[in-house]
Amino acid sequence: MSLTDSALLASIVDSAMDAIISVDSQQRVLLFNTAAETMFGCPAAEIMGHSLDRFLPSHVRSKHMEYVETFGSKGVTTRNMGSLGTLTAVRCNGDEFPIEASISHAKVGGQRVFTVILRDVSERHRAVQALRDSEERLSAVTDNLREGFIMATLEGQFVHWNRAAVNMLGYDSLEQCLLHLSQFSSVFEVFTMDDQKLSPEQWPIARVLAGEKLQDLELKVRRPEVSLDRIFSFAGDIIYDDIGTPWAFVSMADVTLERLADFQILRLNTELEKRVTERTAQLQKAHDELEAFSYSVSHDLRGPLRAIDGFSIALVEDYSEQLPADAQRQLAIIRGSAQRMGKLIDNLLALSQLDRKPLKKVLVETGSLVQEAIEQAQNEHKYPETELKIGELLPSYGDPALLVQVWINLISNALKYSSQRAGATVEIGCRAEGKEHIYYVRDNGTGFDMKYADKLFGAFQRLHSREEFQGTGVGLAIVKRVIEQHQGRVWAEAEPENGATFYFTLPKEAT
Repeated sequence: MSLTDSALLASIVDSAMDAIISVDSQQRVLLFNTAAETMFGCPAAEIMGHSLDRFLPSHVRSKHMEYVETFGSKGVTTRNMGSLGTLTAVRCNGDEFPIEASISHAKVGGQRVFTVILRDVSERHRAVQALRDSEERLSAVTDNLREGFIMATLEGQFVHWNRAAVNMLGYDSLEQCLLHLSQFSSVFEVFTMDDQKLSPEQWPIARVLAGEKLQDLELKVRRPEVSLDRIFSFAGDIIYDDIGTPWAFVSMADVTLERLADFQILRLNTELEKRVTERTAQLQKAHDELEAFSYSVSHDLRGPLRAIDGFSIALVEDYSEQLPADAQRQLAIIRGSAQRMGKLIDNLLALSQLDRKPLKKVLVETGSLVQEAIEQAQNEHKYPETELKIGELLPSYGDPALLVQVWINLISNALKYSSQRAGATVEIGCRAEGKEHIYYVRDNGTGFDMKYADKLFGAFQRLHSREEFQGTGVGLAIVKRVIEQHQGRVWAEAEPENGATFYFTLPKEAT
C-alpha cells in the first residue's frame, strides 16, 4: 500500500461516525479512531498498545477472549453489525453503556488483526425505555376505564389495547391483540346499524388511518368464534405524543344494552300507538253515537216540551176565568219547568258540539264583543238597578262566535248573583301579563266558599239552589271548555256575601 493510500485510509477511518478499534491476537490496541476517542472518553495516545479489556465489563472479559479466539480459528472473517445482539462496553470513567458491534479479522504482516466497529445505542435504548414507560403509564390510566382504547401506528400495527378493549372484543390477553390490522380481517365481522357489512377498509381504525375523525359512530361487531355479537359506539382521531409521533387512536363504548332498551321502547311505543289508534277509533265511534243520540233525544224532547208549554199557554188564555188561582200557578210552574228543560237541552247540545267545531281565530275587538254580550244578557233578564263598570279591554286572538258566549255566560252570572244586592255592581276589565291578556268579570253579589271552587266549572255543578237563582249548571263548563280550546286558563276568586271574580286568559299573539 502506498503512502497516499495509507493517508486516505487513515482519513476515512478518522472521519467515520462509528468507533473503529483494531487489536492484535493478544487484544492489544493497534487502531483507535476519533469516534472511538469520543465514545470512550479518552485519547488514542493513552490506549495504543494497551489491552482492550479496559473497555469490557469485568464479567465478560474471559468470554470475550474465548469468542475472539474461536472466531479467529473459523473460516468466517466478518460478523455484521447487530448480529451479535446488544452488548455492553465501559467508558474510561467507568460508566457502562449499550453497544452494537460488527467484527472482522485478517492477517497483516504475518499476524492476525481483529477489527471491531462499535455503535453507541444508548439513545435508542432510552427511547425504547421511554416508550415502555409511556405504555405503562397509559395502561395504568386506561386499564381502569370502562371504555375501550386502542392505539396503532400509521402503518396499522396495533401497539396498545386497554383491558376494557381486550375484554370487549373477546380476547384473553393483550399479547393476542398486538397484531397488524390486516390480521383481524378474518376474525371480525362489522356491520352498520341497518346490517350492511363493512369491508376492513371501512372499519373504524382504518377510517382514522385514512384521516377521518370519528364521533359517535355506532356499529355492530361480531366475532363468531367466541359468539361475540355487540353494538359499539366508536370515536377516533390521529393524536401525537410528547415527541410529535402520530398514532391512530380509537375509543369504543359498549352500547348494546342501551340499544336493546331503545328497541324495546320503540316496540312498546309502536304497540302503544296501535292501541291508542284503536282506542281513539272506539272513542270516536262512541262519541259519534253519543252525539247522534243527544241530537235525537233533544229533537224528540223538544216536541213534547213545546206541546207542554203551548197547551199550558192555551189553558191560561182560554180558561183563565174558569181556572182557580192555584191551577193557574201550577200551570205557570209547568211552563217554567218546560222552558228550563228547553234551555238545558240547548246548553247541553252547545257543550257537546264545542270540540267538533274548528276554531276560526282572528284579532277580536274585545270591547265590541263585551257590549254584544251585555245586550244579550240584559235581553234575557232585566237588571236595571245594576251598575256596569267597563274598563279598557285589550284586543285578543280567538274565535268571536265562541268568545262572545264566554262573555255572555260570565256577565249573566255576575248580573244574576248580584241582583239581590242593594247597589249591585259588575266590573269588567283586563290587564296584560307576560304573553297573556287576563280578563275578569267582578261582582259584589252573594259570592261562594272557595273550598267548592273546584266544582264551579263542571257540568251540572251548582253552589246555590234553583229556588235562589235559576240556571242549568252548564254555563261555566262551556266557559272552561272554550278558554282551554284557546290555550288559556280560567279560575275564580270569591268570598261568601262579598262577591266573586272570574278570570280567564287569552294569548297576546296568534297561536
